[in-house]
Amino acid sequence: MVVVDTSGIVTMMSEEYAKFNGTTVSDAIGRHVTEVIENTRMHIVAQTGVLEMGEAQTDLPLLKKQLRYLKSKGYLEFGFKYVGM
Repeated sequence: MVVVDTSGIVTMMSEEYAKFNGTTVSDAIGRHVTEVIENTRMHIVAQTGVLEMGEAQTDLPLLKKQLRYLKSKGYLEFGFKYVGM
C-alpha cells in the first residue's frame, strides 16, 4: 500500500509494496509518486479527488480492510483525504 499527499509526494509505503516496486520505504518517502511507481495516476487522483477504480479495486472487503489500516495508522484522522487505492 502507498499513500500520497495532494502534491503527489509519497507519505507512507508498506514494506511489501516497496519491495514489489524495487525500492525501500526510506527511499520512497518524500519523493514524487511518479519517481517511485511507473505509469501511476495516483498524483492526479490525489489532486482531483476523482476515483479511478479498476476491477481489483472494487473488492469491497479489501477496500474496508485498507480503510481500517489507514484509520489504525491515524491517516484518516489527521486531515488526510482518502480518495482511493
